[in-house]
Amino acid sequence: SAIISGVTATELNKSVENVSVFVENDMVMTNAVGIYASNQPKDVMYTVTPEKLDGVAEGISTFDLVLLAQHVLQINELSTPYQLIAADVNNDKKVDILDMVELRQLILYAIDDFSNNTSWRFVDQDYIFQNPTSPWSEDYPQSIAVMLDNDKMQEDFIAVKIGDLDGNVLNFNSESTEERTNSSLRFLIIDFDLIAGNAYQLDFRASDFVDILGYQFTLDFDQNVLDFISVEAGALQVDKGNFGYTMLDEGIITTSFTEMGKSISINNDEILFSLNFTAKSNAILSDLIKLTNKYTKAEAYVLQQENHNLSLAFTQAGSATSTSTPFELFQNNPNPFTEKTMISFYLPESYKASLKVYDVTGKVVFSIADKF
Repeated sequence: SAIISGVTATELNKSVENVSVFVENDMVMTNAVGIYASNQPKDVMYTVTPEKLDGVAEGISTFDLVLLAQHVLQINELSTPYQLIAADVNNDKKVDILDMVELRQLILYAIDDFSNNTSWRFVDQDYIFQNPTSPWSEDYPQSIAVMLDNDKMQEDFIAVKIGDLDGNVLNFNSESTEERTNSSLRFLIIDFDLIAGNAYQLDFRASDFVDILGYQFTLDFDQNVLDFISVEAGALQVDKGNFGYTMLDEGIITTSFTEMGKSISINNDEILFSLNFTAKSNAILSDLIKLTNKYTKAEAYVLQQENHNLSLAFTQAGSATSTSTPFELFQNNPNPFTEKTMISFYLPESYKASLKVYDVTGKVVFSIADKF
């Protein structure tokens, strides 16, 4: 017998673990550094085929939509055949707006799988594309034929995560490698008291909304107090395609926005978009809604291709939001964290406030109320 072995890694040389590698009727898994190995009888021709079907949404964010839109509009075209394979989300052998539509649906959790594609594809590392700008025009090898006359230790594959155009799939949830500035894009919302039975329009207003390429977030609202009705466009031309409503019964709305690959700037205090709700009981708005990373991570993308934090800031009715500072809850640091984290907030004046920390299921795990 002899050994067939190799590595599965992305074009950025990041190893991919838990890949099922089929060597004829034998199946082995890649380890933590992407290595697979299969011991087989010698002097036989074998076909080696990797497969990974899980983690469809891993590594995918609205920034991938920005890159996809820039390619479609020929503003900044994708440069490698592997990026193009990743961009062909619906597997129709081209990259166009239909790929954008399906990718946005995945980001919004409107779908949980690709319509006609697997989550990963693998290409023989030794293969040289004849037409790198159109990899689908050739039958590029997704398996390797091996004559096992002795040990074959370099049967390697390039791993391509479908939909992940910036190649961050393997550090997507990693605190140490997350590329994010300390800057924060804020949505301003006027806080007010709600009366049961009344309908209300929540206006999301701009604050330093400059050179924004796109954003995404999960809005968590108290479904026991608020009934969602509709969304209305403001300065941003959003529509129902920018929002995900599959988890309304959990009090969850996901959203993703891009301006077709171009940056956009909006004057302070201008209404970006509005969400309409009906109140089921009396309450204070700021107690009912918050931005979270529960599903679609709350982040924004600017022209310098940096990730910014995204937050809500509540103002008082009648205040001049461009000249006065609202109260604000800042992103905790570090995030994510294990044992401890620092949570900072700003109050425009001294008064009583409460701080609650929730786990991912919505359960309160920490609460404090005091005068700050």
